[in-house]
Amino acid sequence: MTHLSRVPLCGRWRVALASGAALTFALAVPICAEAQIKQPGAHPDYSVELEPHATLWWQDHDLGYGDHGTGLGLGLRASIPLVDNGFVKTINNNVALGFGFDWGHYSHNCWWGRNRAFYGDCTNNVYWFPVVMQWNFFITKAFSVFGEPGLAIRHYRWSWPTGYCGPTPNTPCDDTYTDTTLDPVFFMGGRVGNDKVTFTFRVGWPYASLGASFFL
Repeated sequence: MTHLSRVPLCGRWRVALASGAALTFALAVPICAEAQIKQPGAHPDYSVELEPHATLWWQDHDLGYGDHGTGLGLGLRASIPLVDNGFVKTINNNVALGFGFDWGHYSHNCWWGRNRAFYGDCTNNVYWFPVVMQWNFFITKAFSVFGEPGLAIRHYRWSWPTGYCGPTPNTPCDDTYTDTTLDPVFFMGGRVGNDKVTFTFRVGWPYASLGASFFL
């Protein structure tokens, strides 16, 4: 059995995300005079960074009847500093271990059969459990950037409750598929705020996020 899915692109969300990133950099420009990148150790002293966020998911893995578009979701990341002065001792940086949970939801149309004879509403939910190395660079008191390479456990559940399957081609049934894999992830992002709370954005694979970081 072959399924295809079609999802309209969430153009407005992409514009909003790009606008948020542009605003962040615009806010950072006036405070460049307070640059601290060449002052090792001049960054917030915290035990954990907690970051709830909203997510915009890019196209998910194509399993032949999975999702072919974008989705929306929520997530939470926790990052624990491991190396206070980072890998480069002459600049203001640190290294943290980040881990968390992210959920993405896609809702779209699926079809089956010759000439797309059978249509129906299908959904796709994807769950990621990332573990990353977060390398932070503190540019000023109010602005920092980071990179996050790592791995994630990915669990995927695609469902077509009113789908069609055998033994005859027009027999309605609940068609469901699940899959669990270990996938690479990579993100780049930044923060604007103070040593207690910041606005935080992230762009990478498999999603982009907007949220807030709380330093405890």
